[in-house]
Amino acid sequence: MKLSQEQFEQLLSKSSELNNTTVEKVLSKGRGKRACVETRQMVSKMLKDVGYGWTEIARMLNRTHGSIINNYDNHEVDYATLNYYEQSFDRLRKYMALDSDEDECFDEKLISENERLRNEVAKLREQIFDIKLNSINLTKSLKTLCN
Repeated sequence: MKLSQEQFEQLLSKSSELNNTTVEKVLSKGRGKRACVETRQMVSKMLKDVGYGWTEIARMLNRTHGSIINNYDNHEVDYATLNYYEQSFDRLRKYMALDSDEDECFDEKLISENERLRNEVAKLREQIFDIKLNSINLTKSLKTLCN
């Protein structure tokens, strides 16, 4: 499935926004900052996954096909190792809604993360309660010693 020009522009715009950069910087000829590189990685991955060839993607992003292959390979590494990158790319997939199976997976990740955080908050509340109780007991003990 190929993207329309409007979809490509949305992909480029949203990925730039998620990485705190601009479309102009991403498409510029220079090497760019890490944000530009990560944006090109995400866009390259998405375009390749929907059927574009290396050379097509290279033309779209003002790059060589070799740099696009490198972007694609680096995407795999960054997605596996950088939590913030994984979350940004998952948001981009969700925004573009190119794969409903991955949308469900993304929703499951969010639900799982939400449950983990709720459990962590509950444990922290218990710890706070225990600390308050210990504080009260220590205060009572101090008062008894001082009297």
